[in-house]
Amino acid sequence: MMHNILTTNQEQSDYDRIIFKYANQISQKSLKIMNDKYLTNINFVKFLNVHKLELENCKNLIPKLHSSTITELSILQFNIQNIQDFELENLEVLTLISKQFINEQSLINDIVKFKKLNELNIRGYQFDTKPLSNMKSITYLTLDTCQLQNTQDLMLKSLLELYLDFNTGIDITSLQHLNQLTNLSLNYCDLANLDSIRSLINLNQLDISGNENIDITSIQYLTKLQTLSLASCGLIAIDALQPVNLVDLNIQQNHIVYIQPIIELKLLSMLNARYNTIIDISDIQPHRNFNKFKINAQQQPQKEIIITANILRSINKPIRQIRQIYNQYNLMNITFRQKIAQCISNCQEYQLKLFSQVSLLFQRQTAFESDQ
Repeated sequence: MMHNILTTNQEQSDYDRIIFKYANQISQKSLKIMNDKYLTNINFVKFLNVHKLELENCKNLIPKLHSSTITELSILQFNIQNIQDFELENLEVLTLISKQFINEQSLINDIVKFKKLNELNIRGYQFDTKPLSNMKSITYLTLDTCQLQNTQDLMLKSLLELYLDFNTGIDITSLQHLNQLTNLSLNYCDLANLDSIRSLINLNQLDISGNENIDITSIQYLTKLQTLSLASCGLIAIDALQPVNLVDLNIQQNHIVYIQPIIELKLLSMLNARYNTIIDISDIQPHRNFNKFKINAQQQPQKEIIITANILRSINKPIRQIRQIYNQYNLMNITFRQKIAQCISNCQEYQLKLFSQVSLLFQRQTAFESDQ
């Protein structure tokens, strides 16, 4: 029925091919076109009533489209010079990920016209960020690998989540004014300290992984912080975390020996401390609410030990109660349960050796059951 509206043979060909290939997606109000070197025109999309459109590696595409139904658009893995001929008055989410790093200022200038845009994700484009300062409706902003030098133009009072990963050497001083931020990510930005964000008292999630030798002292002022990632930061101590109300903490791939400060993290339920040089884990004793605990033994650096909440809560309980818990896991092999009971009865504290033995027995039992 749309054949009379499509004006060229190429449009008709693209339309027929897409309808045939992606009929199921279109019925779900979404369309993802990947690696289509024949696709040149997508103007027919306006007749499909899709809300979400994703174009990946369509290198011969002519960027021209008018649609009142599309609210989410993703252009991935191919370079696009401009989107001035994209008339999408109801667009709310825009994602642009370049296949290779390019400088496209005109592209950024065109984005400003999308008045309803509330989420913008850009990766691999270098540009002057000044046009972004006029986008007052943005609440979620990602500018990864964009060679940003500063954040002066990102002072948007509407921003709630900001992701600036892989912008090496970026000056984050201006971020101190974004008091409303709840999520912030600054991975691999070569930061020296966090003094500029100590005033962000509403931060709930912070990821600063990959900033080696960073001073994390200012984290103690972020009292609403619940999720924190400090992976690969070259840390040797985590004392600055003591006053924080963390629930989820990632400190993997550092040089931490003692994790005594986590005693003060009463709400902590998930800890990832793999690939450190921790020699004593007795400090996890006060934590009865752990959902998951990951650590590597110093003596066995290649073995990952995962302790779930039920195991942590049962280490010092009577053997009868331990067996009841293990029965919940359908571990009915009597010999296996006896080995666990013997292992636990010989240990009086939460020692790494015990965790290793329990973990290994679980692995053996799982393998045994899989073979049956």
